[in-house]
Amino acid sequence: MRREQGERENNAIRREKKDKTTSVVILFSVARMRSEVPWEPLKLLGVVLFSIFSASANWAALAYIHDYVDLNPIEDTLSNLIPQQSWTAYYGDLAALLCTIAMLIMIILHQHRLVIFRRVVYISSWLYMMRAITMVVTRLPPPYNDDQVKCRAQLRNMTELTFDVYYDRFMELAKNVGFQDRTKPILCGDLLFSGHTLLMVVSALAIREYIPTKHYAWSYVSSCVSVIGVLCMLVSRTNYSVDVILAYWLASFVFTLYHSVIEVDKSIRFEGVSYWLWFAQITEWLERNVHHDCFENRFEFLFDLRAKPTPHEMWELERDREAREQAVLDAERRKAKFRSEVDPEIDI
Repeated sequence: MRREQGERENNAIRREKKDKTTSVVILFSVARMRSEVPWEPLKLLGVVLFSIFSASANWAALAYIHDYVDLNPIEDTLSNLIPQQSWTAYYGDLAALLCTIAMLIMIILHQHRLVIFRRVVYISSWLYMMRAITMVVTRLPPPYNDDQVKCRAQLRNMTELTFDVYYDRFMELAKNVGFQDRTKPILCGDLLFSGHTLLMVVSALAIREYIPTKHYAWSYVSSCVSVIGVLCMLVSRTNYSVDVILAYWLASFVFTLYHSVIEVDKSIRFEGVSYWLWFAQITEWLERNVHHDCFENRFEFLFDLRAKPTPHEMWELERDREAREQAVLDAERRKAKFRSEVDPEIDI
């Protein structure tokens, strides 16, 4: 009799644990359903790896080109009008850091935090990859008046340019996430378009795009800080004027292109000219399961599981899952039909 009673108690405990586990799964599913945005960790991992690669490419490029740049600055209109104010370089770095922190706080508080983080990291990675390429192919001299003091001594002897030298420089940049201590001689040559400006512009654009309406003053503050930071970089002669202009144009263009692609209806997205760009096709893959009609800018707790699902929400959860699967199948059929009309030789 005691054995039967013990078995009944064990069965009751197992059922209770199963019910709790099921409840947690359902709550997470309902939270995801309410946001209409699926959680896709593999895509996020791919974007993060791409960002690490692009950042590493920038650090490796700077570690390499430092010894090959000329130290005689070229003419710049703003530099001719305003004397060099080296003390403002610190505030330029600080502005870039503040803009980044403000953007990260906004992302953490947003209900679609993972999707926004994935978008921002992907856009920034493309921009920094472009920057690494331009740094290597065209080397502008640093704009400082006192380059010999600001820049580290260059190694001209090929026997001194060993792998260990490049490795030490790379690890130093990686340890400081690309920032350099401007109170000491620095590695020079990371010009043509400004990395600080890229960071500040993308941060300001992301905050303006995703901040809830009632917190929109946050956007004005971040934009003002970005402008101040850019001016500090120019006055300190950390960058040429063309560095800032190109960085602003490119950051605005790539950010706008990404959001232009995802705002097009999925059923006709592949018909546009931009779809045939690699950037747009990867964007379409990243955003394939995101329902933009229900993408609402709203803050919420990181794990808000307080609200219990209603029977209607449970029914909606299953219906929306089936609808998403059907929408993907319909889009693939339309895509195949469109391609067969463009090229009749394609066998559907």
